[in-house]
Parts: sequence; structure tokens; C-alpha cells
Amino acid sequence: MENESEKILIIISKQDPASLNIRDRLVEMCDWRERESEELGSFLSFKNFRLKSIDELHVENNDLDSRFKDFGASYFVFPTRHSSESGKRILSLHSTGNPSEEAELGGESCSFSMSAPRLMKDAIVKLRNFGRELDYDVTLEATHHGPTDIDTPSFFIEIGSEEEEWKDKEAGRVIANTILSLKPRNPIVGVSLGGGHYVPRQTRLSLETNVVFGHIIPDYSFSEPDSIVKAIDKTPGCSFIHLNDEVKNMQLREKLEELDLPKYSESEIRDLDPLNMDIRERIYDFSDIDLEPVFYGGRDYDSFTSTSFNQEFVDKVQNTDRNKFISNLKDNNALVFKKENGSFSNEMLFPSEDFLNLATGFVDDCISILEDDSDLEVIQKEDKIVIEIYNKKFDPEKAKSFGLEEREFGRLANGEKVEKGGNTITPEMVHSINKNKIDLNNPPDQLDRIKIN
Repeated sequence: MENESEKILIIISKQDPASLNIRDRLVEMCDWRERESEELGSFLSFKNFRLKSIDELHVENNDLDSRFKDFGASYFVFPTRHSSESGKRILSLHSTGNPSEEAELGGESCSFSMSAPRLMKDAIVKLRNFGRELDYDVTLEATHHGPTDIDTPSFFIEIGSEEEEWKDKEAGRVIANTILSLKPRNPIVGVSLGGGHYVPRQTRLSLETNVVFGHIIPDYSFSEPDSIVKAIDKTPGCSFIHLNDEVKNMQLREKLEELDLPKYSESEIRDLDPLNMDIRERIYDFSDIDLEPVFYGGRDYDSFTSTSFNQEFVDKVQNTDRNKFISNLKDNNALVFKKENGSFSNEMLFPSEDFLNLATGFVDDCISILEDDSDLEVIQKEDKIVIEIYNKKFDPEKAKSFGLEEREFGRLANGEKVEKGGNTITPEMVHSINKNKIDLNNPPDQLDRIKIN
């Protein structure tokens, strides 16, 4: 992160042992320059990072924007300790704010500081990667405590939960590495409602999908419905609301209905990851209410074109080898619609920019799956593909015509020969061949186009 316009101010508390540990690791790792100014006093500088120590605890500071405005920082990062009665060994990060009327640990009630979702997305991924070898859990936490009046995007990054961990040099080094490698990403940004103080679902979503949450309001802080509006206002680029569980608070449900933002569960986020929220909304508007849209592509698109295949063809392929069928969907960036029984509808979407190649590629790959399992013939016509599938089936009537008894049918059905009256009866002699014909439009029809206006 070399851009001087993206300065990161790292604020160290001299009263916090974890903060001091992280400061020492930062100083060890880089060639910092000592600097001083009349407005800011002494501080350290390295590339686009500024390292400033303060006498008081972080949570007690509610004037940092005005106090440190001369740094021209794009972000504040607060390395600090995490305390808990459980004594969990954790590396964590969270935004600051008090969603409810309670404000026991600094800041104002029902208030939030500006979150830094683009930087937090990078931070949670880097924290997980750098911390893999340590015996610490890596997690996001729900929004809590002060300060609550910071308009510079900021977050706390912490070592927990007791003095042994706070002074652990290896843990401090992981935090320091994370901070020094920070680079804003471009995820899909939302706020989240629900869960406890630790938020495993939101953590997994932030690590495994293209979303991140600026503020996370836990269940125990749902007393003030207007807090969700404030949390959204303090989340730059917020485009959706994640609902961790069913919302039972009637006042909160009414408030959510007033907000012009889509609301998604974890499964809905995962199903259409990594698509942007605008195209997601259009896909949901397009889809049948009884069908669940699922995207198997690997990147974002702004436009999709729909097509409809022969349902018998789709059913035949997915029943032949579901794993290969899903691999085919992934290879061709398909967006499909799942029925309640888990099977897929014949209606599908492909990215408009390469619709023809992807849709025909899907058909070709499906035919290959059938060829691996069945005897078939593919007939290419001017405007269609005809697939003739030959199914060999044991015919009891043919077996009886050779004088065989029912107790002998099983051997033939299993591919064994049977001797009867001096004659050898082979499985081929007692099988019937059924021909099933499936027609497909060639090329696939381009139907509706779904795009961002």
C-alpha cells in the first residue's frame, strides 16, 4: 500500500500492554523515521504509515478526528488488548460503537464511529493467513464500546484475552504483519444483525465470500431499532443488510421494512457470491419464488442472458453424475435455479458478454457426461441437436422364451451366462434396447437479458 493518499495512522495506548507489544513488533520490523511537529508532537513514519502513541486508553478518546487531523490519515487503526472472562486466545478485529442505550466502555449511547470495511476485509484475511501457525482463534467481533465520534474510517485489532497473550511477542508480530500489509479491497459491503459478541457466521462469510460487514449489531443490542440506520450511515458503501437469524423484534422488523436495502441470509449471500448487489436484486426479481438462484461462476458480472433447455436433458445429466454436472456449471459460469428437492430447473442464465460460448459449452459438456455413461448418438441438424440414447434393459419375457425360470433371471441381469437345455443363454439375448430421443435447440435460445441499468 504505497499510495500516500491512503495514510494509515496506527494509534498506540501507553496504558495497554498488548498495544505496547504490537508497537514494539512494528518498530522491530521496519526502518521508521522519527518525526515531530508542533501540532502532533513526536511520532514515527514509515512509507504511508504513521505510528503515534497516546497516554490514555483508546476507548476514552472521543476527539481523535480533530486531534489528529494534521496527519491527513485515511484510516485509524487501534492495536489493543481484548479482555474476556473465558480467557479465549483470540486475534480479533471490530468496529466501534454502542448500538444500545448502554455505553459503559466509552463513547455515547446509540452511536457509531465510521467503520472501515474495505480495510477490514483485507485485515481479517491477512490476520487469518499470518496467524495460521499460532494457537489463537481468528474472529470478528460485534460492534462495541467507544470511541463513537470518529469520522475517519477505523477499527480495533486485538490480542486476547489475558496478560500472557497480551505480551505474547508472536501474537504481536502477527498483528504487526497484518497492519503493515494492509491494502483496501473492493468487497460487497453490508451491515449485519444478529449473533453474539463473537460472530462466527459473519467471520466465515468475510473470509469465504466477497462480502464484509462495516458494523455488526448483536442480538443483545437490539433495544434501539434506529441504531440500524445509524450503523448503515457509518458504513461506507453499504449495499445490503445481513440477517443472522429471523428477526423477532417487531419494532426492528418494521424499521427494516422501511429501509431501501436488500436483506439476505447467509445462504443467500453464498448462493450468488461474488455477484454485486444490484445484479442480485434483478436476479431475484426475475426468478420464480419457489426456485433458489445459485451462481457457479468465479467473478462478478453486470449482465446475464437467460435460456431454457429441455428439462428431460437437464434431469438426465444431473441424475447420471451430479458432481460432474455441477463441475460443468462451474466451468461455464452458469447461474441456475434450484428446486425444493435439490434438483435444477431447465432455465439457466449465462453472462451476456460470452453467452453463446458458455451456453454451447454447457451443452457439449453435458453430452460428454452422458457419453461416459450411456450408448448414444448425437445428430447435428441445422437448428437443433438430436440426442438418441440407447438403454439396454433386462427383458423377463425374452428370458422366459428360452425356458428360463425366474430364479435364473438374476444371473443374466448381472451379466452372467446361463446354460439351459444344452444351450448357452447370454445376457445380450434377453435384453431389450429402448431408444430415447431428446431434442435441443442449437444454438441455445437467447431469451431475457438481466442487467444493471
